Amino acid sequence: MGKYALGFLALAAGIGAFLWSRSEVARESGALETEIDQARQEGLPIDVADLRARLADRTGANAGPLYLRAFETIGRIRQGGVLREADRHLMSGQLTREEEDELRTVLLDVAPALELVEQGSRLPRLDYGRKWEAGAELLLPDIAQMRDANRLLRARALLEARDGDHARAFETLKASARANAHTGQDPVLISALARISTDTRTVETAWHLVQQRPNDPESIRGAREVLEAMGPVTDLRWHLQSEALYPRMLSRMLASSSPDQVMKMMTGADHGGAGWELRLLALPTVRRANEAVAIRFWRDYFRALPSDTNQLLSAGPKLAAVEQAYGGRPGISSAMTRILTPVLSQSVDHVGVQLTQRRLLATCLGLVDAKRRTGAFPRELPELGLWTIDPFSDKPLVYRTTPRGFTLYSLGPNRKDDGGKPRSTSRTEAGYDLVLEYPTPPAPPRVPTRPRVPGNPARSGPPAL
Repeated sequence: MGKYALGFLALAAGIGAFLWSRSEVARESGALETEIDQARQEGLPIDVADLRARLADRTGANAGPLYLRAFETIGRIRQGGVLREADRHLMSGQLTREEEDELRTVLLDVAPALELVEQGSRLPRLDYGRKWEAGAELLLPDIAQMRDANRLLRARALLEARDGDHARAFETLKASARANAHTGQDPVLISALARISTDTRTVETAWHLVQQRPNDPESIRGAREVLEAMGPVTDLRWHLQSEALYPRMLSRMLASSSPDQVMKMMTGADHGGAGWELRLLALPTVRRANEAVAIRFWRDYFRALPSDTNQLLSAGPKLAAVEQAYGGRPGISSAMTRILTPVLSQSVDHVGVQLTQRRLLATCLGLVDAKRRTGAFPRELPELGLWTIDPFSDKPLVYRTTPRGFTLYSLGPNRKDDGGKPRSTSRTEAGYDLVLEYPTPPAPPRVPTRPRVPGNPARSGPPAL
């Protein structure tokens, strides 16, 4: 090869190296250490050690070991069939005598386990001692087990009320509310969503118990104590702590395992191999660039996420804009963000529902108490500060008196007034409001319950690719 050809190759190599150094991948790869330093300065966890340090800040006796002992028994109980909806069937009067007998037998069998849950609920903190280093392979069976424990406690409370012991019923429901509030200390997004779902059932149960004895001040007081026992509204800033760890976790997984193995670890199943984006992430420079972009996403998201839960819904558009900016960003440097980022805007609305349900119940209790004292429900909604404000509209909750009582509702996540139409059991229904009524209208006829199909325990990692 002549000296001119060698010179040309050297020049081409130099130009290529220069262009590469200016490329997005190289630029983002070089920014990784800066992103890590800035994230830590802003209080964002980057490594498991950062998260453990935050958990260590929480002091007091730990309810985790008591709950795990209880779950060993509760986990052996078949939770499908009648037990899955026992509380709702009890409230609607649609539980058959045979089903009630079965339920009472189960509650006797698990009574020692539920006592452990009650004991744990009185302790100040929860830490399950999770092996955070497992990353996407971390299993979270305790989330479903806590849901089942709360389901059994609600059913027991309703049976205690049926048997005439309303005071004990409210004590049982308070224990359930406290245990579910503990879930708010678990820095995992799926724990937050499970807690919010259970909160809704707690509100329904408390409201049902009040309606059984609306003129009893002890009933109203018991329901208010349940509200207090439910603890603070979900703090998304805390529950997203573990989500922010995944960029570095995924990077380390790809550094030590093949893309196909990582795919299987993340999804819990063999999907026939990793996609092209995951394969490119196995390249060190590409991987570093993606870490930098993913960490920057979480920095931007946490900056937009208000610490005051009452301001969360108003920050929704800003949070959605951050999601869209990174989710729709082209280029291989954003592949990790597209893979790992959950649909966070939906979580914001879930927290809004949780806050709304509490305000609805608190306001309903005020209305019932007013009737107890004056003999009639107020013609207009009383001013009770934030308790009577709809988080989804920033206006007062909609209140209408009826011949027998009243309807109180929020516009709900669609931000539209659907006339006080309550949500049905359909998961695909779009047009509904968040409603509490006095008296609660009769439930529709029961639909045969399909047995729950056993599946993999909840995973902490991202969705399937």
